[in-house]
Amino acid sequence: MKKACYLLLSLLMFFLLYMLGVTAYATVFDFKPEAKIDLGNSSLPSLLSADSSYSFFIWNLGYAGLGAESDFFYDGGVHANMPKEIVDKNFKGILSYINMCQKTDFVLFQEIDKYSTRSAYVDQVDSAGRLLKGHKLSFAYNFKVDLVPLPITDPVGHVRSGLSSFSLHTSSSNFRMAYPSQYEWPRYCFMLDRCFLLQRFTLDNGKELLVLNNHNSAFDGGKLKSVEMDHLRKILLSEYAKGNYIVAGGDWNQCPPDFNPDKFKKNAEDQYFPENISADYYPEGWSWVYDPDMPTNRKVTKAYDPSQTFTTIIDYYLVSPNIEVVQVKGIDHDFAFSDHQAVYLKVRLKKQRIAE
Repeated sequence: MKKACYLLLSLLMFFLLYMLGVTAYATVFDFKPEAKIDLGNSSLPSLLSADSSYSFFIWNLGYAGLGAESDFFYDGGVHANMPKEIVDKNFKGILSYINMCQKTDFVLFQEIDKYSTRSAYVDQVDSAGRLLKGHKLSFAYNFKVDLVPLPITDPVGHVRSGLSSFSLHTSSSNFRMAYPSQYEWPRYCFMLDRCFLLQRFTLDNGKELLVLNNHNSAFDGGKLKSVEMDHLRKILLSEYAKGNYIVAGGDWNQCPPDFNPDKFKKNAEDQYFPENISADYYPEGWSWVYDPDMPTNRKVTKAYDPSQTFTTIIDYYLVSPNIEVVQVKGIDHDFAFSDHQAVYLKVRLKKQRIAE
């Protein structure tokens, strides 16, 4: 009995020392990006027509680790990493959809990995770029942790992940714009550093087209998202006041205004309540654009079951009043390769007076 107690105490002490060591290391080497990071610009940006249509494609890839077979510990499941053969299957499927975007003007990905444990150490950004050879790439990290130690039995491990924006056009500037939101210590050492990737494209009417790749906070009870949305609102309204055109797309981790989160299936899980963005968050004329008949996100408590799994819409676009929406369409792959589904958008810029 004494030996058993001694062994149990020794294991507990080892675990505590391990967690203290990991936390201390993560605190010292925590990724602390500046508020605004220049990701590079071109001295010869494209000159885009202000009297043209442009296409967009957004998709949270779930790092190819959250396909139909997956559950996720942070969502109420038990796993953090799936077997390599499952990850490879998911990423192969993801690449088949990416290959269809050859003629899409702007392709925006969230949760795309570079050499991470959870994605079998594949450089997914490079793989996507090899398919989108005609596109220019801009990449911003939002998750850089050497070791995420949870869950204990199957830790997330080494993570390098972020936002990738591919464009057929050459931008004049690309910036990683940090959100002024953060989890409490020590949680923030092991979580994403939220941001959006802002690209500017020169138009022939003297204005700019701003393309934002966005990914808001999750598992925050809405507190961090509120700070992030206020921050984003100020920036976008300021840019629109200058006469610029704006398309922001990605994973907002909240439902669009006036959309019923339970539209596709009644949510029977107490711990998950997707919030709605307030209907008056932006002035009249701004549009939240989504396909109301196609869910974009599923609950990852268990493997996907079309008859049981809760689904809703949290991936969509925000466009400024000087942009006309031509088409929006959710892409249905039955959550086979990711816990999110892609959304295609086509817009047309409204005519404005040429700046003198």
